[in-house]
Amino acid sequence: MFFLWRSRNSLHRRHIRFRFSILFIGYEDRTYFWEIVVAIRKLTVSAISVFLLQVDIPTQVLTAELVVVFLLVMHLHVRPYIPVTPKHNTLQHAETFALTTMFVTLVSGLLMFEDIGAGNQIVEYVFTFLVLAINISFLAAAFWWWLTLKLMDLENLLEHTSASQKLATKAAEFLRKIVPDWETEGQELEIEQEKQEAVEDLRHVNLDKLMRVQNLAHKWVVKFKQRQGQDVGFDDDVSSNTKIHPSKSLINVVDQAAEKAKDIEESSERAARKFMKQMEDRVAKAHDRLETRRRRRSSIANPNTKLFVVPEGVGLNDMGFKLKVSHNKVVVYSMEIDSPAYLVGVKNHCVLMRCNKEEINGNNLVAVLKNATRPLKLAFSARQHRPNSKLRNVAKAVSKLSTGSMI
Repeated sequence: MFFLWRSRNSLHRRHIRFRFSILFIGYEDRTYFWEIVVAIRKLTVSAISVFLLQVDIPTQVLTAELVVVFLLVMHLHVRPYIPVTPKHNTLQHAETFALTTMFVTLVSGLLMFEDIGAGNQIVEYVFTFLVLAINISFLAAAFWWWLTLKLMDLENLLEHTSASQKLATKAAEFLRKIVPDWETEGQELEIEQEKQEAVEDLRHVNLDKLMRVQNLAHKWVVKFKQRQGQDVGFDDDVSSNTKIHPSKSLINVVDQAAEKAKDIEESSERAARKFMKQMEDRVAKAHDRLETRRRRRSSIANPNTKLFVVPEGVGLNDMGFKLKVSHNKVVVYSMEIDSPAYLVGVKNHCVLMRCNKEEINGNNLVAVLKNATRPLKLAFSARQHRPNSKLRNVAKAVSKLSTGSMI
């Protein structure tokens, strides 16, 4: 606890995470110490079972119940765990279910051997069934949550590795059939949240800009009135009906005020446009992350297919590879090692099968690539196409036959 408290402001540094991440990973930054609370809870329950052995069992059970109830209320109030997705706080629910199971088990065990249940088989059967039901339910729910989180871990593993992971791919493909996919839902919710946050920020920024414009305008009006009083003087001998003509300096002040107000409006509009551009960039990045996740999932569902998206503004000559037609198939060649397509698994001799869900062959390659909408979603076959090797095998067979006939 002392070392965690000393490093509370630098928990995300590499050496701190290497040393203490087993203690605070999964918790919010504000509740980095919660693993110590869990350890104290386990220690307290063990201490009750050891040091209260000499007293009667009901006292032990009631003391444990009080501790569990206090910790359950504190857990529900603090909510220390990081949500897995914006909609699923799995760790919070699992801990709540675990503490509830512990409390119900203690209460059922206490009532089973008290006057209400002692010697009464029906009551004993009811409490026994209750204990078994809630514990089995907790184990089933925990196993279900574990499978769901394991699928997310496997998807992250396959996303951030370029090596072949056949076992992980098969496991992820199997888990996708039996557990829900929270990753796509979480990505879409994150995009919606980013949109809402951006709109809310824009609303506050516009209000702040408006207040600044009003304050500056008020200051310029005050200065304008002060200079008007200085530039326009009244003679004591002149009657009040005398018409006053503004001086040239007064006209200059008015022009300067108008220009300044115009500059303020233009700067406010530029700031608003800049913020709108930042909001659009944030939403675009969120969509890119979602699209990348979907491509990875497609690769998991079909390991023989590699997907690559050509973003807007990138020409066909700048993709990092070239395409050629061989035996009516579009084949990749001249692949650059540092190309984004190479990083997702596209290699030389891979066959281009689809572009934006439209089949590709040697006849319609140019027309499809030219008329397709951006960004281009290209689907490649991971199985390499090597027609030249087949021709060499045929040539070798023909040469052997001809040699045998000559002999």
